[in-house]
Parts: sequence; C-alpha cells; structure tokens
Amino acid sequence: MSLHHQYINNESICESPINEFEDIFENYNDHPPSLKEALFDMFTSSGGGYKARSLYAQIISKVNEHLQKKFTSIQKKYPNIIYEDAQIITSYTCELNKVDYNYNPYKILNTNLVSNDRENGIRNISKYLFIFLKTLRKLDRYYPDKNARYLYRCITKQVELNRDSFNNKKIPYLAGETKFFWAFSSASNNPQTSLNFLGKDENDNKTGTFFTLSGKIWGYDITLFNVFNEKEILLEPERKLMIKESIPPINNVIYVRCKVLDTPPVLENIFKQKKANNKPNLNLNIEENLNIGQIINEKNKKNEKNENKDNIKKFSLSTKNKNSIQDIKYDITNIEPKSLKYSNFTFNNNIKKKI
Repeated sequence: MSLHHQYINNESICESPINEFEDIFENYNDHPPSLKEALFDMFTSSGGGYKARSLYAQIISKVNEHLQKKFTSIQKKYPNIIYEDAQIITSYTCELNKVDYNYNPYKILNTNLVSNDRENGIRNISKYLFIFLKTLRKLDRYYPDKNARYLYRCITKQVELNRDSFNNKKIPYLAGETKFFWAFSSASNNPQTSLNFLGKDENDNKTGTFFTLSGKIWGYDITLFNVFNEKEILLEPERKLMIKESIPPINNVIYVRCKVLDTPPVLENIFKQKKANNKPNLNLNIEENLNIGQIINEKNKKNEKNENKDNIKKFSLSTKNKNSIQDIKYDITNIEPKSLKYSNFTFNNNIKKKI
C-alpha cells in the first residue's frame, strides 16, 4: 500500500491554515454530508465525475468486505463507533486499481491539503475532511507510552538539507528550523515497520527520509480500520515540527529527528460549535416552558393509551415497584538513542546500516 508519504511540506501555504476557511464547514454541522456525497464530490473535483459511480462502488465494496471481518473487533475497542463511522475511516485506507490510482480517497484528500490554491483545495475536499475528522475524533487519542516515546514515519523522497538549494521562501530540514506536516501523516510506533515505506531507486535500493518524532506527539490508531492490516497511527494535518537533528544520506536514506510542537487541532471551533448547539436552551421564558410541558404530557398520555391497548402492565413511580435502571457498560520496544549517530536499523535485505 503506497500511503500518503509525500505530503509533508508546501511553504506557500504556511500562512493559510485550514482554520482560516471555517466558513466553508459551518453548514455541515446541521446537515452532515454522507460518505457517498463526500466521495462523489472529491471524485468530481479531481476530474473523475464521469465515473464517480464506478469509483464509489469499488471503494464501498472494499470497505464492506473489510468490515465484515473487523467490525466486531472495532466495536469492542471503540463502543461509540457505529457501522457508518467505520465505513468513513476505512474508506481512507482503501486503494483503487492502478488505472484509478489518482482517485484514491487519501491521495485526493492529501493532495488538496498541500495545494498551492489553498482555498479551492479545501473546498474540493471539505465534505470528506469534515466527516473524516469528526469520526476520527470519536476514537481515543494514541500517545506513545513511556517505553516507546516516539513515532516513526518514512517518505519515499529525500528532503532537502542544502540551504543553498532553497530560495528565500523555503527552509531546509536543518537543526533549529520549523516545518509542517500539512496533510494527514501515517506513522508507526515500530521503526522496522516504517522502513517498509521508504522508496526504491533504479537499482531497487531503499531511498527516502526516515523521521523520528517526539514531543507533543499523538495520533489515532486506525490499525483495525486499515484494509491492508497495517499497523498505522494517523496524525492530523498541520502538525508543526522543530528539527532537532538531520543526518545526510547514508545508503540513500536521510534521517531526521523532530520534536512535534503543541499545535491546536484543525476545525476545533467548528466541532465545539456543534456541541454548544446540542446543549438545552435554558433561556426559555415561562410560557415556552409551559408549552413544552403540555407537549410532554400529551405525549405521555398517548403512550399510556398505547400501553393499555397492548395490555402492558404499568408501574407508578409512587409505588415500591419502580422501574429499575441498569447501567450498561458497554511489541517491539523502540528505543530512541541520544543521537541518531549510534542507532542501527535493519532493512529488508538483512544488511545492517549503521549511522
């Protein structure tokens, strides 16, 4: 699976974060888009509108096939995730056939997140981005534990370390500089797993960049939703990084050690607004309260009539036979050295590469 590994930085969008375009998402709280609607929008914006129905059929087929095997496990781990939620998250991990590669949901989503035309890019994916983020936030956040305090991420290209190769608007990956992961980023708590996502050169040798992430690092464990059964920790967009150390290419791989800085989640105000809208209105006047009480009483009377018709025994709250209410309750150790210069990683060809 060639997950979203290239979408790490685009200097031109540094001053246009997603939160500047919150107005695009305001109506989605009252009228949440369906997965089908969101995918159709993305396919159309990417030039695939003429075969959106076919692309959707491929995606939803792969999603349902995966969930037939995994949904029970998903519900055990995440009791608040319903089937439609699981479909949304799983759709992100799906891959279409090679001919339709450019229409993979994760590719469309992340390509637009790093687009030079930031506003149109956000509009193209707004429906899918909204439902995807909203659903991800139903999951518990994953934080690396005390024994493995790091996450690892690989991309297929080598990042630029030479300051002379950059113009004034771009910054190389050198110690002390700040960078961004602008799109969703796939990571792992196992360095060996991450190495599988490096690229290959013309001689079939590993190439790319290996990131070690520490600091204010968290994501979502979407392993159970991944159609390729890959252990995946997904990071939200716009994570800000401080480069702590970068090592020039050794055996075609650049190693970069980063500290993730504390950055607020995107669209947080939009989702808070939804919660606020769900709160009961405590500012109703007396007349309105009386009207509401009348409606409730009429509804209760109607329910009592239905119960009599069905010969259902009623219990009064004033008797000892009150209705009871029951609560329903529903390894590999990764060691980060003080300096990358003293670490070892083993590639698939079983040759140790010492930094």
